[in-house]
Amino acid sequence: MTATASEAGISFPLKDLVFAQQLHQSAQQRLPELAGIIRRHGFEKHIAIRLLHTHFPLDTREVLVHRRHGRTTETRPEPAPHDAIPCTVTASCTDSAALDTIEYFAADSSASGRLAVLADRILGCRAFIAEASVALARDGMNTLYGLGLRFYADELDGDDDLILVERNDFAAERSETAPMSRSVLEGAVWTETSWRLVGDQLVAESACITSGLMACEAPPPPPPV
Repeated sequence: MTATASEAGISFPLKDLVFAQQLHQSAQQRLPELAGIIRRHGFEKHIAIRLLHTHFPLDTREVLVHRRHGRTTETRPEPAPHDAIPCTVTASCTDSAALDTIEYFAADSSASGRLAVLADRILGCRAFIAEASVALARDGMNTLYGLGLRFYADELDGDDDLILVERNDFAAERSETAPMSRSVLEGAVWTETSWRLVGDQLVAESACITSGLMACEAPPPPPPV
């Protein structure tokens, strides 16, 4: 993995969710190209297309690290643990032969053994990585979209009512994601943040609620001048 996925941090600043969603509105027509590459290499059950974003400031050596505990995954910005598993990658902005690892899955999390094997298999597939990298690098798509391992494939596949819902605690700089019924999105304002292939269709796999009963906690107000 280390020869394929960068350990030097992210070569571009991650966008906040609002800006990323605005860009997605005009760029989403490119997603079928990425979906076709995933399908050709038989990774539909294992990879989702992710909208790259962050809710928290990252310094130059930090990435987003996931730790799954049962049905809930906690995410925090921190330096990548040395034994962590690359779980979301995109084409590097500084090295055409490399990938930036945007997100890691901590080795002490539940299901980490299965994901480590899966990451080795996918990142070791040179034909897939080469083809996906070219598509992602075109027109700066790599700063907006990435390819991510599907932590919750077993729970979501076959149950059309479930979607991963992300909530954020801005004061603690952490987020929590868990599978929930799509009914929690009713009456709320929400943003799709990843997509999986179901047959020939891209279906939202995760969402961040930004307004409503289940909304993310509001960012803290700026300090007084």
